[in-house]
Amino acid sequence: MTSASSTKPVSPELERARERLAEALDTRDRLRDRFDASIGTSLELGAYARLRRAGEEVAAWDRWLRWLESEDFLRAPTPEDRLMEGLLEAETPAMPPGVPLYI
Repeated sequence: MTSASSTKPVSPELERARERLAEALDTRDRLRDRFDASIGTSLELGAYARLRRAGEEVAAWDRWLRWLESEDFLRAPTPEDRLMEGLLEAETPAMPPGVPLYI
């Protein structure tokens, strides 16, 4: 029998990662709509770059969250790209110059 006192509390880092993933998903969905609306216009390339960057951020937050939720804390996710490193260093990974994520 499991008691309520034996349930593991959610750490602030885990809660933060869940919130950031949800925010990244919302941003990606919003940018997808903007990209779809920009197809065939001069804004298409910039919209595509922002959408791609948002997708990369979703993937990075997802990797981080899956690691936090796992039981194997010794197998930290490897920084496969600059985005994963950015998650470990700052609140929000930096955008390349001239490509704003939020418009």
